Amino acid sequence: MTRPLAVFGGRASDAGFDLFRGWNQAGSLVAENRRLAEQQLSATMYREQIQRLDGEVESLRRALGFPDLPGKRRVPAQVIGFFPRDNRITLDVGASSGVVRGQPVQNADGLVGLVQTVGPSECQVLLLTSSSSVVGAIDSSRNPPPAGLLRGDNGTGLVMTFKDLNAPAQSGDTVMTTGFSDRIPRGIPIGRIVQVIDDPDYGSRSATIDPLVSLGTLREVWVIE
Repeated sequence: MTRPLAVFGGRASDAGFDLFRGWNQAGSLVAENRRLAEQQLSATMYREQIQRLDGEVESLRRALGFPDLPGKRRVPAQVIGFFPRDNRITLDVGASSGVVRGQPVQNADGLVGLVQTVGPSECQVLLLTSSSSVVGAIDSSRNPPPAGLLRGDNGTGLVMTFKDLNAPAQSGDTVMTTGFSDRIPRGIPIGRIVQVIDDPDYGSRSATIDPLVSLGTLREVWVIE
């Protein structure tokens, strides 16, 4: 008669002990999970930082191979503000560094945009992707290179309208600055042609351009004086 009661009591005691032990360990398990989550977040941030630094090092390496521009000098600058809706960035250089409106801005990949407004120690740059930005460009993959005007599409792409309706442009061709402007030297890379479009109704030939500059990763640039 006493054996079932003893067994039941022992099981109840074991269950109570397990429950108590579970309560006692719950706090440490929560802390351990939190610690593991923080370590995972730190590892992810570390990988992203390494990738960003690798990109910056590669950009600087390419920049070291830039040819000199006769009569021009490059003013190094940092991007301190990015406004994608306005197609605009802010740089940490201004009039005190010799920056004036209309000067081109580039990085190791190519042309970024043109200086729009200038303060004593900062300036605003209108990106090429803005529809308000107009730059002379040539298809440097052809000889002679056909010329045209390049505008942004207010997104991430560019559109080039050729002066010659029979311009021998093709997908994959490289587009550069013309050098017809006093401030924008010839040969700054802009992008590559994605598609050539003929419009018989308007008698025009244009091309969509994929810019070489990745706007989301802009950090170091140069203002060309």
